[in-house]
Amino acid sequence: MSPVSRDIYTQQPRPTGLDATARPRPWRVWWNVSTPAERAGAWFVAFSILALFGILIGLAVYQYRELTYYRRRPVPAADEMTQVREPPSRPAETGLDPDLRLILDEMVSDVGALPPLLASTAPADLTPKVIQTAAVHLRRAERAEAEDDWVAALNGYEQALKVFPESRRLRELVGLCHLRMGDYARAEEAFEQLTSRWPALAGLWNNLGVARAGREQYDEAREAFRRAVELDAAYLLARRNLALLHYRLGELEAATGMLANLLRQNPDDAEIGLTYAAALVRQRRWAEAAAVLENMAQQAPSAPVWFYLAGAHSNLGQNGVALQALDRAVAMVDHPTARRWLERPELAPLRGEAKFRQLLDRLSSAIP
Repeated sequence: MSPVSRDIYTQQPRPTGLDATARPRPWRVWWNVSTPAERAGAWFVAFSILALFGILIGLAVYQYRELTYYRRRPVPAADEMTQVREPPSRPAETGLDPDLRLILDEMVSDVGALPPLLASTAPADLTPKVIQTAAVHLRRAERAEAEDDWVAALNGYEQALKVFPESRRLRELVGLCHLRMGDYARAEEAFEQLTSRWPALAGLWNNLGVARAGREQYDEAREAFRRAVELDAAYLLARRNLALLHYRLGELEAATGMLANLLRQNPDDAEIGLTYAAALVRQRRWAEAAAVLENMAQQAPSAPVWFYLAGAHSNLGQNGVALQALDRAVAMVDHPTARRWLERPELAPLRGEAKFRQLLDRLSSAIP
């Protein structure tokens, strides 16, 4: 007798005749398939679904973290957004002369002050999604700026500026990026546009002066710094930059007068003190330079301070004190830098000293 025909899905006798209707395949059969090909297909579908859910969850988490970044940061008060903030004091650099240290006014570099300003300058037809996208560009620009990646920072700020073309702060940030990249022509263009629209802001004129000085347009730079000082007589950055510009151009009397006033008002500013001492050294005012440098050696010692102090003492006939200062200075810099300092004219009185010649020979032999 032939075996009973059974339904392969339910293991029940297969209906015949008029009862032979199609049955839907139950879901559990995907986990109980009979052939290897069917099992492989079932596992592929299962893993594909899980992978899709994982990607969607990852994208949701990323968007949430990016788009809610600014909501987690404290919103500054209105007066904090417009206040001109001085940059933190920096230790004196070890360059030969302090004539390349024009200071940018980076009062807008705190991206945390951007969201409320963007909200006030947003066109009415912008959607929340577009505004959130601009915030993402700002976040990425901030990260790039923290890593000194000015190209990426500039790109992020420019993308946000396309959404908020009337934002003064974004325009300032774009100009600052150009300055950091050494693109002084575009920086000058950016800050000229800013000063034409907001002529009462001293920080904009200061940065315009830095851009013009970078292009060696010294007369125009001087006028920009003076305009900044006229707008804010207590504005330290512009006053210091104007004094540095006088120093760079060899206008030592004007530079010395301005720096002396600045140092009296800011006795702990190492940059101002070093620049003032360098101007006195260039004018061969040895006793005044030595007095300033002795105080700096106690308060803010650095290699340039000790080198300049050695030069001042050597020209005052105090070679023993000068050689002691020279030993301290050489120990703070690399051999090529020390060699360049020893060749400076203010150290000429020491060249007859045996210790000076030994030091010079030692440095020369150490330099490949």
